[in-house]
Amino acid sequence: MFTITINDKKRGNSKIEVDFDALPENVRQEVVRQGLAKMLNCKSSKLSNREAAERKHEAMKAGKVRATAASQDGFTGKEKTEAMRLARQAVKAGMKEQGYNVSDYAASVITEMAKEYLGDYPEVFEQARRNVEAAAALAPKAKITAEPDPAKVAKREAAKKEKKTEAKPPKGKRTVKAKPAVHVQA
Repeated sequence: MFTITINDKKRGNSKIEVDFDALPENVRQEVVRQGLAKMLNCKSSKLSNREAAERKHEAMKAGKVRATAASQDGFTGKEKTEAMRLARQAVKAGMKEQGYNVSDYAASVITEMAKEYLGDYPEVFEQARRNVEAAAALAPKAKITAEPDPAKVAKREAAKKEKKTEAKPPKGKRTVKAKPAVHVQA
């Protein structure tokens, strides 16, 4: 059984449970084919797309595949981010309680301790899920009673106007910036 997130910007994301084993064989093969195509179609600045795909295929055969956030354990990226925030908060609270000064530690060290904390206390993920769901339920109810800052609005509008005036020329008529001449002395 897989949990798949359905992206819908208008109605909000939702999840659907998919029983892969209940699908007919031809459908399962197509799902695998499309999934492999998506995973192997990777871009690389240093390698050709074919070379990058071949390397990725070799890594997959060796079991080295980076799973997407939702496929690893059923938690979305937002939920994992919230869990990490809660874990960092718990680590910092523990440090203070034990008499340590949080500012004496690098953020990367606190993050590593938070990862260990999440490993020891996986129930934090469930709390994170509840927090994300509660925030999503509250967002439409938020009433904006303050007026926007006129200076910020003017700055945004000016930037927007400037971007419009810097419109790109039509294709084929773009100018190429000349590279500076390099002088080599023998």
